[in-house]
Amino acid sequence: MQIQINKKIKCVSVWLTNEESQNAEIQERLNNIYAEYKNTKYKVAVFYSGSENLYDLTEGLIKHNKHLSEKSEDEAVGF
Repeated sequence: MQIQINKKIKCVSVWLTNEESQNAEIQERLNNIYAEYKNTKYKVAVFYSGSENLYDLTEGLIKHNKHLSEKSEDEAVGF
């Protein structure tokens, strides 16, 4: 578990691996973090690690965005 506290934007970021997200002790620590910041102006954001291949998903996202960009350019030209 990694915890980052950003005082400027009042945000507590908690990063969990797949293994940690299934761990009861970690979940209890999360509950304690939620309770600690409940009555403050801080937001708690928890990020769970995914189980997909990051390279493949990023490649697919880039290809999709490129396709949308090309489609937008074609529409602007009048094709």
